[in-house]
Amino acid sequence: MWGFGIIIALYLYIRLAIWVGRKLAGKRESKQWKWGVRVTVVLVFALIPTWDAILGRIYLNHLCSTEAGVRVYQPVELPAEYWDVQGKSRFISARGILDMAVLGSRFQLSNVSEPQINWLIRIDKDRWQLKDNQTEKILGEKITFTRYFGWLNRFSPAPNVAESCRDLWVEQYGREVFFQ
Repeated sequence: MWGFGIIIALYLYIRLAIWVGRKLAGKRESKQWKWGVRVTVVLVFALIPTWDAILGRIYLNHLCSTEAGVRVYQPVELPAEYWDVQGKSRFISARGILDMAVLGSRFQLSNVSEPQINWLIRIDKDRWQLKDNQTEKILGEKITFTRYFGWLNRFSPAPNVAESCRDLWVEQYGREVFFQ
């Protein structure tokens, strides 16, 4: 059902682009003018359904490079049981994830999510906060951003939901380097 509706909408959209191109090009203009108008119409009509995805990706790149990352507000000295014989932490996995079972009930990890921008494009700011339950202080946080794909993707039969700074970093550095 959706597939047939998308095909009809695409056909009408292309017909509209052709009609606009013909109206703007006129009959007496030079060939250069007509080609310039046609190229402009194709670019505009191609960007109409995709501009929010392009703009969202650019803004996500900016946020991930300028505001995302780890912030340490207060260091904590941990006793020997949190470390192995080589001095490596037992509470951080090989993939860099905190193992809350090792840390115990003294610490609490929570996620605070808030909209960064929710107009035309949607990007959320996620703050993973580590709290010391004894002192009630936030020791640090990891800030990341999540971009939800544009309106055209929502109507796709197999939509992708979102991408985050992690996806961009894996793309930039490679999976193995990123997890190290």
